[in-house]
Amino acid sequence: MVADKATPRSSFLRVARIGETLGRLVRVFLLLLRWPVLAEEDVRPGRGALRRIAALCAAVLSFLYAAPPVYADLDAGADWLTIQSNADGSFTAADDLATPFQGTSEALRALRALGIGDPVVAAGQGFVDAENFHNTGYLSRKIVTGIGASVDVQPWLTGLAQSPHTDGSFGDRPGYDPTNLDTAYAVEALASAGQIGSSEAGLAMGFLLNAQNPDGGWGLSRHVPNNDSSVFFTALVVNALAPYRGAFNIQTPLSAAQGYLLQERGTDVLWGEAFVSALALIALVTSLDDLPAIADSLSALRALQQPEGGAIHP
Repeated sequence: MVADKATPRSSFLRVARIGETLGRLVRVFLLLLRWPVLAEEDVRPGRGALRRIAALCAAVLSFLYAAPPVYADLDAGADWLTIQSNADGSFTAADDLATPFQGTSEALRALRALGIGDPVVAAGQGFVDAENFHNTGYLSRKIVTGIGASVDVQPWLTGLAQSPHTDGSFGDRPGYDPTNLDTAYAVEALASAGQIGSSEAGLAMGFLLNAQNPDGGWGLSRHVPNNDSSVFFTALVVNALAPYRGAFNIQTPLSAAQGYLLQERGTDVLWGEAFVSALALIALVTSLDDLPAIADSLSALRALQQPEGGAIHP
């Protein structure tokens, strides 16, 4: 079975659509602002490409640390994100599909990428740390955000270690059917904790590679009736696998996934809803050597920026 937090899973998307209005979209917004610089970087394997997957968040965030330029729109986006903080430390916005915990964990990653040490970041970390519901997705988020705050994440890693099946896959909780979603969360968390070379990470990564569909994409799970590839799940898996490129020969499956993502673009060179486009672009930037191939998509998403502070609406 596949399940989420105590309430009935009235919408699996509420778990899967991770912090869309907040962190993911702001993080890709930061990427878009860097695009003119990125297009000029050396993107050959082993040089620019590896630089891009070596830092915080295993993806787009690395660019922001490398050489962050100053843009007025970047400041507006950060300001918009900061004012979404609530008295309890959480980050939420109107009509979020994400839970407060999900949105807050993503917001913290974006703000830290900008080097923002505002008190709301510490408050947000406290909110995340205090979450006592520990399924695979939540534990993984706590590990990733905790690493960014130099928090002792060992108790959460210990909790995560209780979840995998014998084939290395993860379900929502121990005893639950494995999903590509939960396994991707765990793979990303293990990489963030410096455990890329661990047997747990290797087994989980192997599970994901074996679960790849013939078209190059990933669905939710072989344990559900419809496991057709989706842009959302494929992008999540690619993002999770990106930090492992330097240690394992996984370029062939990543290239197949890139092909699937590029093929799924619509006539507007995006992938439907803005948060899905954002996630797809983060995945492509972390794994694609030919960045100019997605220049039009980056520009299209950038054009969706709204005037009230830099957020990109779904």
